[in-house]
Amino acid sequence: ALAALSYAHQRGVIHRDIKPANMMLTPEGVIKLMDFGIAKAATDRKLTMTGTTMGSLYYMSPEQIQGSAALDARSDLYSVGVTLYELVTGKRPFDGDSQFAIMAAHLEKAPVPPVTIDPRLPAELNDVILLSVSKDPNQRFQTAEAFRNALVSVQQILGRPAGAAAAAP
Repeated sequence: ALAALSYAHQRGVIHRDIKPANMMLTPEGVIKLMDFGIAKAATDRKLTMTGTTMGSLYYMSPEQIQGSAALDARSDLYSVGVTLYELVTGKRPFDGDSQFAIMAAHLEKAPVPPVTIDPRLPAELNDVILLSVSKDPNQRFQTAEAFRNALVSVQQILGRPAGAAAAAP
């Protein structure tokens, strides 16, 4: 998914709806990124519809929840981080009993470190995930390639081949 995002981002396209349902694992073990239905050019600074947010609430970045017209690639990377968190822990990092509570969690709450949920997770993977879901876009990975490189480094530390599933603990 990060390779696909890197390709899209280099061409000025922000997906805006990264979530598990928009990722497909092929029989060959390749993850395909699907549904660019609400994607938009990074240079398009007008909101899709005044006062609305686009995307799936559980996976939206804080800036997307706030309705920022200046979304960039880092918003998609946050959504990948939320997806990775859920993949390795079985839980979403930000949840609530209402849409407002979920939005507030994205904006204000720190996620429980994945290693707290599953102590078997490598500390390096825990750190990559927490970095990817930082509230401040300047504190996240700045590119899909940087995020991907961090996951490859975790694989190498764990002694797994680079082609192995990045999130496998």
